[in-house]
Amino acid sequence: MNLAHQMYSYRQELVQVIQKTASALSLRDVISSSKIQMLFADAGYKITIINLKCVLKEIGFNWNGRVCSIQQLIGKLKDYINPDAVASGEPLLETRIIHNLTDDDEKLLGIKKREGAHSIIEIIKELFYSIGKPLYQIFREFGDGQQMEFHQFAKIVKGYSNGQLTDADIKEAWSTTCQKHKKKDVIGFKEFQSEFGIHIPLSGSLDSETIVIRKVREWMFVKQYSTACAYERLLRTADRLVQKTMRRPDLHVACVMNGVGLTAPEIDFLFDILSSSS
Repeated sequence: MNLAHQMYSYRQELVQVIQKTASALSLRDVISSSKIQMLFADAGYKITIINLKCVLKEIGFNWNGRVCSIQQLIGKLKDYINPDAVASGEPLLETRIIHNLTDDDEKLLGIKKREGAHSIIEIIKELFYSIGKPLYQIFREFGDGQQMEFHQFAKIVKGYSNGQLTDADIKEAWSTTCQKHKKKDVIGFKEFQSEFGIHIPLSGSLDSETIVIRKVREWMFVKQYSTACAYERLLRTADRLVQKTMRRPDLHVACVMNGVGLTAPEIDFLFDILSSSS
């Protein structure tokens, strides 16, 4: 417990280290325990690899290969240190701070609104996904875990979108959800999950890889792009043509702006495929 406490106390420094680096690393990248150890060292906290692996195992992660992202790690550490916090009526401010520190997420949210290809439901769905927390944990942040009213929904969406989604946007999403499920002014988790849950491709699954690659190829066919032309188009859109590489947030921006037709989890899955093959 003491080690977990110490690791969690360095969460702000850890996030700042990642954001200041010029590498392709982001908060949602799944990395190895040795890489996590290096990041903690850069943040000013020294921990042995043995102790780190013990903590990872204790909070539910594997310790071999790529184990988790920094976003997942901080969330798990918080739950492990104070498991009753989720059940309280108080907002989980630490997680919100971490999310708000991610400028790439805010930029992407603005692009989705501006491009107009995403409905407000889809935007909020992918916003909740980007937070990196279980959907039920988000659902019960401002309530009793049984039902949700509009004012609670509005607090959650405004908090995690850093105010980028307007009252009208939020009201539209709420009204759409209530009308679809024939609810007047209160919804349960079943309705919340139905509207704002998102399918996440299974890592290492050939079926998931086939589906994602097929969507990309369909986009290329419609646009009449070769593989080289398609990649160059994405690089240009992300303003990464000189570097010839993209970070995870860059790929999200490029796919959204070019209408590739992938959900946020599918773009993450595509990034992992491209990273592992490079």
